[in-house]
Order: sequence, then C-alpha cells, then structure tokens
Amino acid sequence: MAWNGGKSGLRSGVLIYSNCQGEELHRLATRIQSLQQRFEFKLILYHALGESEAHWRPYGEAFMRNVDIVWEQIGPDYVEERAEFHARRPAGARVITFPSFSMLSLWPLAGSDPRTRREPRYPDGRYLQPDFVAAELGVDPDILAGSDDAIFQRYMAISAERMPNLDRRLGLDVAKWRQRDSQSDIPVTDFLMDRFRRCQLFHGLDHLTGEPLGVILKGLCERTFAGLADLDRINQDIEAMLEFYVGADYLQTPVHPQVARHFGLEWYDPQATYRYYANEWTYRDYIVRLVRNAPYCQ
Repeated sequence: MAWNGGKSGLRSGVLIYSNCQGEELHRLATRIQSLQQRFEFKLILYHALGESEAHWRPYGEAFMRNVDIVWEQIGPDYVEERAEFHARRPAGARVITFPSFSMLSLWPLAGSDPRTRREPRYPDGRYLQPDFVAAELGVDPDILAGSDDAIFQRYMAISAERMPNLDRRLGLDVAKWRQRDSQSDIPVTDFLMDRFRRCQLFHGLDHLTGEPLGVILKGLCERTFAGLADLDRINQDIEAMLEFYVGADYLQTPVHPQVARHFGLEWYDPQATYRYYANEWTYRDYIVRLVRNAPYCQ
C-alpha cells in the first residue's frame, strides 16, 4: 500500500466511519502519542449524515485526499448512508471492519414511549432509552397523581411481572454478536461473554465503558499498524489512557435489580448513582423521573 505520508508530506489518514461509539474511538486514537506525527484520525458519524447532499459537503475531496485506511463499523442500520459512503471513500483505501456494540439483555424493558418528542431543550426527547413499563405507567393519570414512593413501588411490581425470559434475551444478544463477528475483522463475542458479569462494559444499550473501547482500538491498531509502527508502544499508550477512562458515561441507564441478580453482575452496586447529563440520580430517582417524564434541564 502507498502511504500518503511518504509521498505528499501529508500525514496518512485513518477514517473512522461509525455510530456514536466512533466518537470515543476517535477521541482515544488522536491521543496515541506514538502515532500523532505520522497519522491523522478522521471521523464520520453515519447516524448524523441524513439524506441531504449538504450533510456530505464537509466530507468532500479535500477531506478524503489523504485517507489510506478506513475503520468501518458494521451494523444493520443506515443502509443508504453506508452505500453512499462506499461510493465516496477512496477506492484504494484499505478497509478494516469492527462490530457495533449493544446489549439488550441488561435492559430487557427497553421499548418505545409515545411521550417522546422533540423539544427545544431536548432535541432527541427527554429520555433516550425509553422503558415500556415506565411509559405505560406514565400515561395513567391516577399513577401520576400518586407520590414518588407509590410510583416506584408500582413500577417495581409491574416490571417484575413483565420481565421477559432473561436467558433467552442473552441468547439473542450472543447470536447478534456472533453474526456481526462474522462480518468484522475484530471479533468481540468471546470477550463480551467472558467479561460482562465481572466488569461493567455498558453505560446503556450501546454506550460503552473504557474496557470494550480499548479492546476494539487495540484490535484496529494491530490490524492497521503492524509493520508500520511499534505495536507495543501503541498498546502502552492506549493502556495509559484507559487507566482512568470511563467511556461514554454522560448518559447512564441503571440496570434493573432483578436483572443484576439473575446474571450475577459482580460490578453492580444497588446504592450507586447514575450520571444523566449534569444530574446524579439513584436508581429510584431515575425510575420516578422516567415515569413522570420529568424535565431535568435548567
């Protein structure tokens, strides 16, 4: 492969094409000290592109000129945007694929909420991971007229009754992981199965902690820079960054206690508080606000 850095004086471009998980990978990759002088990391978020030509304008010829490597996240959605990206990326770029992470079995009550709507302070809705039990209770005026304690007790009773088969949900997650592994250069299923009970890997359905981000980034770097850079030094840089890196923790969705007990989550703390933008809530706080669809921005 011809590297632009050796011909034009430009740093060779590594383009990350991903969902929001790519923001964290990009943030980490740009801070790998041993690569900063030779490689430029770029980012395109496929869920932010839309269908308009104007959305693609920042990613024209000048943006793509030095791109030698593409780190492409595999997923089932945004098919039209992906096809457009494939048409626009440099034809000679080497493509390395990695999977999109998600884990529904830790949040088996995730579902739609008819109250979700765009508001000036909440352009994506107030709560980005709806819960179908909370949504049902939240449209019942008698429930909403009750105390916070009554709301929480009612939610816990109904959610226990409506809890799906958790082992089956985990099986569906594993099947999805293995299917994505089959399309990716960086497999993750064995890592996820080995670690999810012992360590917190997710802040929400698809918001990752530092450890899985490190696994993906190390795998991508190994595939990309073997023979071109010092992999031991790269891994040392990554490990140093990850020592205190918490990942995408700005939206943390609490795990239901029944789910934690069923899976034997060693990292679960029933007294923990959860970050939701500028807020710190207990599990009870979060559930009551979710049922009430309460505003939280000042």
